[in-house]
Formats: sequence, structure tokens, C-alpha cells
Amino acid sequence: MMALQPFADTGHNDNHGLVVAPYIQVILAAVPMGKILVVEHISGQLAAQDGATVNFIEATVHGENSVVYLPVHFVSGVRQFGPDQGLGRHHQFGSPVGLYVSGGNNIVVSGGATKAVTGSDPGAAISMFASVVGHLVDA
Repeated sequence: MMALQPFADTGHNDNHGLVVAPYIQVILAAVPMGKILVVEHISGQLAAQDGATVNFIEATVHGENSVVYLPVHFVSGVRQFGPDQGLGRHHQFGSPVGLYVSGGNNIVVSGGATKAVTGSDPGAAISMFASVVGHLVDA
């Protein structure tokens, strides 16, 4: 009988509270060697400057040809982020998924946001929080 082992991991990236960028990513913990992670759900929030366009939110697997695109469910009200980041909103995302991750590989959750500017920097991604839930099985 195959033993199931619950798995959950969370991660956060805020660009050290200093800057905005065109995209941002969260790299989650590596799957233990000898195991396969069966991902059941991915959720989180992407913070982007107020007025920005969210271009994508996706989860990929390092070392494997796997990607899932994650829908946004709602957008928060405006709040102040760091002095260099300005006003922004949280874009909450999440979805049940079918993603399989081999031992030694990581899930990477990424998002991109841009704004219309006359300057050279259209980046608008402030921070990202991501959560993955699933279970491990023997490889």
C-alpha cells in the first residue's frame, strides 16, 4: 500500500520592501528525494501598484515541463506599501490543480504586473505570497 504524507508550504517575496519590478516569484521548498509531490491546490496573493495590469500568475516546476495558470478571484482595496512602492492592491488567486513534482524539484509561483508609464520602468509587482497544499507519495 502506498503511504500518503501530507505536504504544505508557503513562501513570500517582497523585493526587500524597496522596489517594484515587472515580475516577482516565490520559490517553494524542494520535494524530498525519493518522493513525488501531488499538488492539490495553489493559492496566494500578488500585490501590484494601484492602476497596474496583472499580466500573469502561474506555477511552474523547476526541472520539469509543467505549468499551470492561476485565476484571480478578487482584488483588495487600495493600501500603502513601502515608501518606494507606493499605493497598491492585493490580487488574490487560487485554484485546485493537478501538478506532479519529482523529488529534488521546486514549485515556483510567479506573477507579472505592469503600468502605463512614460518613463523607462513599467514594473508594478510589489510582493507575492504563495501557498501549496498536496501530498507526497513514494516515487
